[in-house]
Amino acid sequence: MRTILSFALLFFGIIGNSQSQLIQTGKWRTHLSYKDVKICEATQRYVYAASDQGFFRVMMNYGDMEKLGKDEGFIGVEVTALTYSKSQDALVIGYNDGNIDLLINDRQVINVPGFYSKLLQGDKRILHICIEGDQALISTYFGLLTVDLISHEINDSYSNIGPNGTAIPVLSSAVVGDSVFVGSDKGVRSAKWSKSVNLNDYLQWHWSFQGTAAQNLCQFDGKLLFEMDSLVFVLDKGKTTAYLNDKRYVARIWNNERGTHIARQSEIRTISNGISTTESVNLISGATQFKDGIFWFSTGIGPGIIKKDPNGEISYMPDGPAYPTIFRMTQNASQILGTGGGVSSTFGNTFNNAGFYIYILSYAMIQYQIHK
Repeated sequence: MRTILSFALLFFGIIGNSQSQLIQTGKWRTHLSYKDVKICEATQRYVYAASDQGFFRVMMNYGDMEKLGKDEGFIGVEVTALTYSKSQDALVIGYNDGNIDLLINDRQVINVPGFYSKLLQGDKRILHICIEGDQALISTYFGLLTVDLISHEINDSYSNIGPNGTAIPVLSSAVVGDSVFVGSDKGVRSAKWSKSVNLNDYLQWHWSFQGTAAQNLCQFDGKLLFEMDSLVFVLDKGKTTAYLNDKRYVARIWNNERGTHIARQSEIRTISNGISTTESVNLISGATQFKDGIFWFSTGIGPGIIKKDPNGEISYMPDGPAYPTIFRMTQNASQILGTGGGVSSTFGNTFNNAGFYIYILSYAMIQYQIHK
């Protein structure tokens, strides 16, 4: 268990002093890329954003940005899933190595290491997180986990829930009424959601819809929404029909007190009380909505996290190199030059177009200049 509030005060002090002092001997400063944000999520106070290696948040009152990482108490580096539980005021954070952090009240970091610690061969990344009451349903390539947001422990894991007890990847999940649905690589499976049912018994599970990979499962007015082959379907009482039948990349489907939201290429669609409205966007890799109703989104190719402000889009991105690939570095007085570059395993061209970066450290300023 860790808390980041007291450190945040020290952290801001260090940043302020770093503009007039060099880093202390024996101390390290991390320089990560925050440009290509993939996913984002809003809590009651902040909007959180994650690129392939950088994690940060934007404070709503002032627009200040704070870099987050191991120095601030978080367990991992590459965040692959973010979901907020309003009832528990907990941000559930999933990492590429199977680790899970709970950020309580935007202050206290609690690690849930059970899945990370299991001896499993393969990709253990957290793929999707669904909040159901006081539980977080965690989707992985090895099956489904449930994390208790009160005791901060993994309650159960369901792995061999495919036909004849085979293991199937769980790409996302949702609870609708008295049933739990999981999206697999071959469609949607479901079972009764009850403490009296042993969900590790594959006989409790059945196909609700067969096809290709089913993702972005979400409860929708007593029905199930999901995405398959860039189309959005609705499953109601065993019948599946197309809900949005024009093929577009779907970044996220989620619920909050303002309705059900479908973030996909060129738009964020909101359905509330039977009325559908849209916000236009261009590229989109992730989206969220703050409590004031304003959407925030990312494109996956920069520039950081973008606020869909009524007066125009505003981007937020902490200082750092634009890309994580640094092949060579050299130093000249107060400047450090880093290049993307690189060679293949056979010393051939990698055609890396990341350009080069100049890191300037002076009495008055620390900044990056990015060149191509």
